[in-house]
Amino acid sequence: MDQIPAWTGFPFLPDPALLFRRFREGDQRILSMLFYHFFPPLCFFANRLLHNEDAAKQIAEKCLQQLWGERSGVKDWEAIKIFLYINTYRRCTQFIKTQQKISDTMETPGNGPDISEEKVLAMIVHAEILNSLEDIADAPEWLSGGLSSLSAE
Repeated sequence: MDQIPAWTGFPFLPDPALLFRRFREGDQRILSMLFYHFFPPLCFFANRLLHNEDAAKQIAEKCLQQLWGERSGVKDWEAIKIFLYINTYRRCTQFIKTQQKISDTMETPGNGPDISEEKVLAMIVHAEILNSLEDIADAPEWLSGGLSSLSAE
């Protein structure tokens, strides 16, 4: 198999064992597919936590870079998604703490968001649903629009 088919969305992978082996071996095409698939929902998730689109994009990119650097320790495809969301959440909370410290040194009150575990899980699910809708060519306009409007909340 000289060419890898286009990413069709997790878990609908063409020959997942081959793709995973190539991922662990460092095939750059697999990195591109992972970036294409995971970058948008990670940005969405991080932006919901931070309310800062630029920082969210930077964090999502850093998490994907970290995944690539630590790919030899990844055990399976599910571990990739878990790794990315956990690290995105950790980086976001670190960003919020850093912003609070900066805010405190400037003598302005800086209260970070108090986010429950349930809300974080709901944000992850929402990001995954929006990402899945992009893969469905015939998704009804009202459904896509309705879910997109929720992202503003």
